[in-house]
Amino acid sequence: MIPIPATIYYSATLPMQLFASKITNALLHIIGVPSHRNGNIIRLPQYALEVSEACSGLRSLVTLLALSSLFGYLSLEGKIRPLLLFIGAIPIAIIVNIFRLFVTAIGAYTISPKIAEDFLHELSGILVFVLALLLIMFLTRILRWKRNPS
Repeated sequence: MIPIPATIYYSATLPMQLFASKITNALLHIIGVPSHRNGNIIRLPQYALEVSEACSGLRSLVTLLALSSLFGYLSLEGKIRPLLLFIGAIPIAIIVNIFRLFVTAIGAYTISPKIAEDFLHELSGILVFVLALLLIMFLTRILRWKRNPS
């Protein structure tokens, strides 16, 4: 509920922007989409996808960390399992953010740059966050699992 201090926020966003754009560009190359990365900008044939500070994934990471700590506290026993859920929120947030950028880039390349800026950009943010929440819940369920003594 307290905003991240500006120095921490800005020192964390650039590395996250660069990492997300680097991985997204690599994934685009794997599926055969021609692209070139310049810093945090992925250049497609008809479009330049900029991974801005808002698209770095830091805000969703902080939100998912808070939600995972709440889920862990309310639904997991002990201290290790809630901690594992909290730590597990980090790769989940990073992966879903890269997925969002990847889908946006594919939409811009295959459909139109306009749809990537308007419809896909707005809708993907909501859908990807829902996906992240589902993954957090799935991880919670896995951590709740206990072996039956035999």
